[in-house]
Amino acid sequence: MKYGLLVTSPVGPDKNIGDYMQSIAAMQFLPQVDSYLEKESICDFKTDEPTKAIMNAWYIWHPENWPPKEDNLIPLMTSVHIMPAMLDKMLENGGFEYFKKYEPIGCRDTNTAKMLQSKGIQAYFSGCMTLTLGVKYKKSYQRKGVIFVDPYIPPLHVVSSDANIFYWGNALKSILYFLKNPFKATRLSKISIFQHRYRLISLYQASMFYHAYSKMFTDDVLFSAEYLSHMVPVGNHKTQHDWICTAEALLDKYSHARYVVTSRIHCALPCLGIDTPVIFTLGEVMKSDKNLTGSPGRYGGLMDFFRVADYRNNRMQTSDDVLSTFNKLSTTYQFENKPECRTYKNALIQSCIDFIKNDK
Repeated sequence: MKYGLLVTSPVGPDKNIGDYMQSIAAMQFLPQVDSYLEKESICDFKTDEPTKAIMNAWYIWHPENWPPKEDNLIPLMTSVHIMPAMLDKMLENGGFEYFKKYEPIGCRDTNTAKMLQSKGIQAYFSGCMTLTLGVKYKKSYQRKGVIFVDPYIPPLHVVSSDANIFYWGNALKSILYFLKNPFKATRLSKISIFQHRYRLISLYQASMFYHAYSKMFTDDVLFSAEYLSHMVPVGNHKTQHDWICTAEALLDKYSHARYVVTSRIHCALPCLGIDTPVIFTLGEVMKSDKNLTGSPGRYGGLMDFFRVADYRNNRMQTSDDVLSTFNKLSTTYQFENKPECRTYKNALIQSCIDFIKNDK
């Protein structure tokens, strides 16, 4: 038996490393990696020997390349997310029959499960494979420091399904917020994730961030934290191994943190997997049905796993039963993640173990 690893290579100057978080989650269960399966061109995969692959992924920018054509490919269809706009196209050209052949389909979110069920395909909510990352990547470190990973910031501009939206109100608010805290905003604007080729955009980002988050976090947290992004420059990444190493290094950083604050679902879910305390930050734009790249419905079922902070009334606020007991979160603040994901985590681990052990 051979084993394949599903990957999604970059197509531009940057790559969302969250795709490789999903890959390393699947890789934990493989005896070895004999081949890489490119998700966006999966129909072109060829092999002369039976090859097992865990097919967890966000599907798909190129639905015309679905489904796989290789009869020797043996998939475990779990932790699947389908962008609603692509579902009907994915069911064409043998796609429906492929899902029926390998049903029930484990779905990363409840919305995907409902969509497939509505088409007559057996499906269930499995949760995300990154919940299993603790199998290999959970470490016993003395935790210290806070990490912000692409925290939610009220947008200045959004490309929606029917228009390009510019938020003039946010632009005006940012000026007011900058005038209230010019030195703090300027200091934050020099941090890499806030930097932009246009200086005014950097100041906008930093001003909006400070005003929103200073209600929930102390200045000590905001000015001593490490700030990271999941959008990684292609740079010297020449091979799939390079990307996998980058994802593993980032996960190692998370495993050291006292807690992580992020709007990236594939930062928050891996943190749950390795038991790093995490706060998921959310804004209305992220939940909008017009947000194409955000893929509406992708949070279904998953939000119950997180301790959440919402952007409301121009500030980050939380109604979480644990986080709300403190006035402001400090660098020494300690909390545990909610336990709701554990059943799904354990079920995913067992399904992957059984899939690899099965001789068929």
